[in-house]
Amino acid sequence: MEGMRFEDLRWDEDAVAPDDLMKRAARIVADAKRVVAFTGAGTSVESGIPDFRSAHGLWARFDPATYCSYPVFQSKPELFWEMVRALLADLSPAQPNAAHRALSDLQRLGLLTCVVTQNVDGLHQEAGSEGVVEVHGNARMCTCTACGHSVGKQVALEQLDKGVAVPVCPVCSGVLKLDVILFGEAMPAAAMSAAVAAAASADVLLVIGTSLMVAPANSLTHMCRMRGGRVIAVNLDPDAFVSADVGLEGKAGEVLPQLVAAVRQRLGGERRATAGPPAAADGDAVMNGPGEGEGGSKGVLGGILNRLGLS
Repeated sequence: MEGMRFEDLRWDEDAVAPDDLMKRAARIVADAKRVVAFTGAGTSVESGIPDFRSAHGLWARFDPATYCSYPVFQSKPELFWEMVRALLADLSPAQPNAAHRALSDLQRLGLLTCVVTQNVDGLHQEAGSEGVVEVHGNARMCTCTACGHSVGKQVALEQLDKGVAVPVCPVCSGVLKLDVILFGEAMPAAAMSAAVAAAASADVLLVIGTSLMVAPANSLTHMCRMRGGRVIAVNLDPDAFVSADVGLEGKAGEVLPQLVAAVRQRLGGERRATAGPPAAADGDAVMNGPGEGEGGSKGVLGGILNRLGLS
């Protein structure tokens, strides 16, 4: 196998003990300069938020082709808002779990540069993570489709509670839309640019609780590997490990605290100096799946590029 390094060989993880996999993952993370986490629905399931695609998830109750479609929203926004009430009811009681807290701890150790998430729940921020890039938007804010004015979700909820089918802007009476990305809707360009920049410069990409089924977010693994980075996947489903260097099977809330503890042990408790995480993200791009969104445009991308030494 001329030209191939020993460390580049792929291992049969069925033949490797879980403890050995954890040690390998901890070594890779501890030796890295730039670690980026990419999280999906599986990260928040332990907070009581059902995966949209699960048997008890949002899409089992609301056909995404209808309720999560941007073209349908444009013609029948009342369907979207019917679904939003259920979404917000699912999110309302949720609190950060051990997985969110572990990533925040990894950031405080000076290893985690950035958290890129497909989730709209804001639990990473609540757990203390900074500079979270929300590629599918967020469920905290609403934007007027007519004038662009932004308001908190509570403004829309108060109208819904009064029997209004479609909440309207307090400034111009235009239709409000919760800042989550729908099928067929443009994605936040700055958020996607920031996510790609982070993944492309990462030594290690932690892929947590997502099967990478939704484009273009699933391109991040490829971006990382193209630049020689390593991919560590944390998932209940081993099928998610296909493109990973190390796969850690189990619940994110159980696996990540173990990983961070093992990393801390390798570092001897030492905290690395870090420029800190980038600022929040915002903008418009293009996506083929529902999710979460929020924004920050040039400020977000610029902050991430500066932090990664790419500006």
